[in-house]
Amino acid sequence: YDIPDEYDMTEHEDGKVAVMGWNEGQKTISKSNPALVLKNVSANIGHYYLKFKVTEGDDVLYESGLVSPGSMIAPNFPKDMKIGTHYVVVSVTAYSIDDTSKQLSTTNINLKLIITK
Repeated sequence: YDIPDEYDMTEHEDGKVAVMGWNEGQKTISKSNPALVLKNVSANIGHYYLKFKVTEGDDVLYESGLVSPGSMIAPNFPKDMKIGTHYVVVSVTAYSIDDTSKQLSTTNINLKLIITK
């Protein structure tokens, strides 16, 4: 799901974060520009750390640093990825704003990543 920047999360339980989402379980990117733009909405109470990993095997396609609320990243996937469909697990781990060593939660998102020419 998508959460607008102005969404007020102050009424939500402590330790809960909004997982930046997609309206569908797949994304299409081109081989010539293999990037997605992802945002940690400013309403969140935590930093994000993201890891994209293929579901079969141990290949890690991308790992981010900490992404602060209100910040965006555009992970570049390996240019040698084959054209076609790849099944990926995106692990999103949230960390406290005040103490980045304090893990709040982890969520795994299954993503069908389609690479085109």
